[in-house]
Amino acid sequence: MPKVIPTGWFPVTGSLYKIPLTIVNQHSGILFYSEYNRPEEIEKLKTFAKNLKNALVLRLEDLPVNGENNIGPTYEKMQIIKKFIEAHANDDMIVACHAGISRTGAIVDYLMQIHHYEIDIDNLKYANYSYSPNELMTAYFQQLNHDYVPSQTLDYYPDEKLWRINDSEMFNKTHGL
Repeated sequence: MPKVIPTGWFPVTGSLYKIPLTIVNQHSGILFYSEYNRPEEIEKLKTFAKNLKNALVLRLEDLPVNGENNIGPTYEKMQIIKKFIEAHANDDMIVACHAGISRTGAIVDYLMQIHHYEIDIDNLKYANYSYSPNELMTAYFQQLNHDYVPSQTLDYYPDEKLWRINDSEMFNKTHGL
């Protein structure tokens, strides 16, 4: 079963750049940046991506609703992400946006539900445990795959190896997602 390390790359909240290269080299990855990031931050992210087996680095703002521009989630961008996931569905993944909460959360939710990914418990020290999946991204994923049912929140309790989804339902590895 493939595994995912979901994280952020902002030094205060994320651990992306702390992941050893020996681990990074064995993973494919989906990395997001924003117009709000400084050019040197974006360059650092793109340089990091060169160490991944396969990488998708995408400018995608964390917008919750459709807008006049195409810098946030769009149907076309979500198709690109879905195709990348399908092309590398057997690879362990690293997923990271700036804070590692919303855009990362949408990808993790989709990976776990549709492709049966698990959080990489061997690398929990690099992962976030709490996500609020970007609603627009999850809505597009649902349009692209009708088997997908978006979660509003995902929280992982590593000591119990337990997921709390939408603050009410409990799942663990044996029950699936």
